[in-house]
Amino acid sequence: MNRTPQRARAVSEPTYEVGREETLIGHCVNVRDLGKLVFFTLRSQTSSLQVVCTSKTVIDAVRAIDEHALIEVTGQVQEKHRRREQDPIEHELDAWVVNRIGAAAADYGREVSGRGDPCGPGGLVDSEAIFRSIAPEVRRASQAQAVRHVLDALGIIELPSPDLLSFVDVQALAALAHRDRDPTRDGWPCLHPPFHTYSRRLAAGGLYRFACICEVIPGRRALHVVLCRPETGELQATLEALVVALSGNIDGLTLTEGRGSNIEHGSLARDAQICAGFGLVERHAALRHGVTVGICCVVQQDGGASAEAASALAGAPHEVTVWRGLFETEVAEPIPRMAMLTLWLDACSAGERSDKPGRTSARVSRFDLSVNFADGNQVRGARAAHAAQLLEEERLRVETEILRGHVSEAGDVVGLMPIESALQTIEAVLPSYQLQIDLVHRLLALCRRIQPDWLVERPIDLFQTLWTLLGSASVKSLLERSAQTTAAVERLIEHRIVTDKRQLLYLYPAVLPALDTLLDDCPDDDLTGLTVRLRTLMAQRPTLFSTVTQTLAATYKRGEGGRTRMANALLRSAEIGIATPLLSRLASNLADKEKQSTALVDALRLTGETVFRNDALQLVSVAATLLDACKGPLAVAVREVGLAASSELGSEILYYLYRPITMDFAMFCELLGRVRDRTSDWGAWGVTGHGEFWNAALGCYEYWLDRGMGKIGKVRLYLSKNIGSFFAKSTAGICTDVNVELFDRYDHFHLNIIDADDGRAIGNVQLYVGEDASKRFLLVRGINPIQGWCVESGVDALVRCIIHAISDIAVFGGFTQVRLSQQNGLWNADSSRAEVRACLRRMCLGQSPKQMERPFHLYVYYGRVLTIDSYYSIWEAGPGQALRPISKNRMT
Repeated sequence: MNRTPQRARAVSEPTYEVGREETLIGHCVNVRDLGKLVFFTLRSQTSSLQVVCTSKTVIDAVRAIDEHALIEVTGQVQEKHRRREQDPIEHELDAWVVNRIGAAAADYGREVSGRGDPCGPGGLVDSEAIFRSIAPEVRRASQAQAVRHVLDALGIIELPSPDLLSFVDVQALAALAHRDRDPTRDGWPCLHPPFHTYSRRLAAGGLYRFACICEVIPGRRALHVVLCRPETGELQATLEALVVALSGNIDGLTLTEGRGSNIEHGSLARDAQICAGFGLVERHAALRHGVTVGICCVVQQDGGASAEAASALAGAPHEVTVWRGLFETEVAEPIPRMAMLTLWLDACSAGERSDKPGRTSARVSRFDLSVNFADGNQVRGARAAHAAQLLEEERLRVETEILRGHVSEAGDVVGLMPIESALQTIEAVLPSYQLQIDLVHRLLALCRRIQPDWLVERPIDLFQTLWTLLGSASVKSLLERSAQTTAAVERLIEHRIVTDKRQLLYLYPAVLPALDTLLDDCPDDDLTGLTVRLRTLMAQRPTLFSTVTQTLAATYKRGEGGRTRMANALLRSAEIGIATPLLSRLASNLADKEKQSTALVDALRLTGETVFRNDALQLVSVAATLLDACKGPLAVAVREVGLAASSELGSEILYYLYRPITMDFAMFCELLGRVRDRTSDWGAWGVTGHGEFWNAALGCYEYWLDRGMGKIGKVRLYLSKNIGSFFAKSTAGICTDVNVELFDRYDHFHLNIIDADDGRAIGNVQLYVGEDASKRFLLVRGINPIQGWCVESGVDALVRCIIHAISDIAVFGGFTQVRLSQQNGLWNADSSRAEVRACLRRMCLGQSPKQMERPFHLYVYYGRVLTIDSYYSIWEAGPGQALRPISKNRMT
């Protein structure tokens, strides 16, 4: 959290405008439940406001929230009823949405003592509460002591927790932490055993029997034991001794074979070859009461086995050298037979498994050199502070580079200022950035209708707002159209459907006629309810507002069922990302059938596995793939609504999977008709997927991410230039989202980021192939996940996975260098996300940017030629050395 002190305001209490939509955060206190009417007070550090709840959904949400909980409330400000005219005017909030966003303020005391008051008589803390609060620490200390007794008895040396772990070791641990079932290929996408690289280095240095306790995954303590040249059955005996020491018995402990029938299956021959190259001869999962508590592996490597595996995996001579380098990294001589055991300590205690973050007395392995990753709050705080600092620095840089070169007094204004004054300051520079003055004045007129009291702190704030809004083709089209269109927008503002300037970005050309149809044809009795639903949709899911509105208008026109029921069903479909006509018809019929709704999402996810890979797409085939994935009751529902394989259904599936945020479905279909598959571009440059994290069955790189708070997720990176891949930049809202000419360039490529659990796109990375002095390099720019992933997930880990995949592409494709483009003025050449830019800045810390031999042409943006002039080198092939990716210690 950014704790920079704010400037004092003239009025400390917030001011509210009657009829305005507000979203407030505070603590829920003084709840009064009157049955069909609930009141409570929303209290924060600066205000106290009464909240009125009349909707059944909101009332149920309030009843499920503990008093004093931290909540977010969205509603409309209204004047509170006064008994007498002379009473002061007070306001209250008519709540539409109530969400809990944090733990209750008084929960700590209740968790500690189990009672409402954690203190005994006289204000002294209850002794029982003290012991209950330290019980987890006592249990952890007891576990560590029991483990150390076993290790001493077996003659195993305990080492400190490693300060740094390799990328592959972290991946292996994350994969182990995610799955609670038998080790199949899906459960073990990382073929390395946990701590594999770490153990190999120590064994090569002469340590033969050692162990360590560390917390690589927050809240999950791992014990790792290594035995070189073990006796027969020694590893099994060690495991049993540790389990008995931790839980008092071995009841429920089983070992599931993970080597042999699974790994050596015919369809997974590549996995077997990789395992053989690393010397993995045995792998077992340790299960306790059906829960994975650890993994046992035996590694025995020799030069002949690794050479044979490298030859089997490689398709070119230099690839053989690459694979051997991966198999024999930093091992001076072949490793002796080495048994490794990795055990989750908390999962072995009395057969229980804890996923909650906790503290540990052991040293914690760190992913970053400057941050302790044991404390999730500390990590998020450090990242947020760094990103906020970077945003402020870039704000000042943009002001200096863009404005002060034209307007000397642009940075001299301090304090809030009216829009007119800010516009006078920056007006001279607007034509230089293709911002037409007449469109600027029309836009500001609309913005004043939305927010009459709009003030800015600095002229640069107004410039960036104009740059964002007028840089959108839909907003420019809106302003350039007739006065009737402007009247339609003002009607939305009057109904409070549009309540924020940025919501103008989502008013695409086809939505205004649809809105006119809805509002004109709606009976007066239903108009208020419809307006509230549209207002909620725009506030919560603005990117789907246009598509949902058009689908709803078409449904109203056909007269399919009751209007209120249709609107509610469509809004429920929008909650899972479905807004198009055919899919929403199916999803609406499944609204009350949770299992079938889940099955539909799973079928769409499976369809995405064929859509995202670098294969040419036929829309009818995409639709047929979805219908084939619908089984059982879901297949019956599909037949009931009359869905069939068609190009229309295929288009809707692509729209769902790529979820573009800069266009509605009508614009999506128009662009889809203009785009052609460019899948052959990858092969023309020798760009191919390979390496130990390449999933050949799916055609993608596959990695595991620790998202924090004990949540492990999987991310896939697809090399693709089919027609669907064109829309991946719109997924992240990039300015080149509709640039077909750029997509058609033979040296321009997409690396698309897919959330494997959700099954949809979450971002895009742009790659370019460049040549200089008979050498080829990969230029990386535009690492852009969606904003939600930057805020809620481990963006540092995601960036490391992306850089690792690109390095593998470079090494197996015969490239000599991977270059990261430096920030390029206002266009954010490296990333449009402050969190990603902060991560890249930490990664390149200590490097000086290098100048390109000649400016690298990107594209023409509104008449301005954009180029990359400087870069950071993030991977290079050393002279006279084999090409190999940096996979041993890629830490930011």
